[in-house]
Amino acid sequence: MSIRRLFWLGAAVLFSVAALVAIGAVLGAGFGDTQAHILETCGIAFVCGAASLAGYACLDRGVIRPAGWAAVVLGAGSFLVWTGGAWSESSSDAYWKLAGILGAWTLAALVVTTQRLLASSPRLLGTLVPATSAAAVLAALVGSGMILGEDDGPWKLLIVLLILITLGYALIPALQRFWAAGEAKEAAERLLGTLGNIDVFAVKGEGGSVTIGSSRARLASSEGIVLRERA
Repeated sequence: MSIRRLFWLGAAVLFSVAALVAIGAVLGAGFGDTQAHILETCGIAFVCGAASLAGYACLDRGVIRPAGWAAVVLGAGSFLVWTGGAWSESSSDAYWKLAGILGAWTLAALVVTTQRLLASSPRLLGTLVPATSAAAVLAALVGSGMILGEDDGPWKLLIVLLILITLGYALIPALQRFWAAGEAKEAAERLLGTLGNIDVFAVKGEGGSVTIGSSRARLASSEGIVLRERA
């Protein structure tokens, strides 16, 4: 088994264990501070782990690599800081300011990476995805300023940005399906190029596969097609 598959299997196991621990804490006899801290840690692990895994997925696909690395680092850093604060009884204001800023940027990285993984339409990648990413980054900047300033600040702007981010998330799958339905009415195949006496076409139908003669092979999400002439 490859290292990549082991990583994703380990991530699935860790999320499952965290969920079981959370359920055990809720159903266990008595609910005190320890159980509350366990639930807090599980929630932190889900959010920070999702950010790191989304970043790794972007690195795996070779898309928005700077944002992918940022999501991986921010997810790990936020988990350590927030978990330490959850179990500590005497964290300072400066500590929680750092935790808040890390949390804001981790959520922004989660938005940027996950929507890039969800979107595949060139129209979305050139319009809605960068617009939503910009809104997420701006929201993190505004939120960080409000945390450092210890005042209400431009809270109305922050709420507007959060609404726009939510709207962008909702529109991505809807518009992707809408434009895909329109593209289905276009030409059924498109000539990509030729190699010797072989024409290479992109055809409408099941994505993520390649047809050679009468046989079809599935492609992994990180794989592409390369044609080479025999030496």
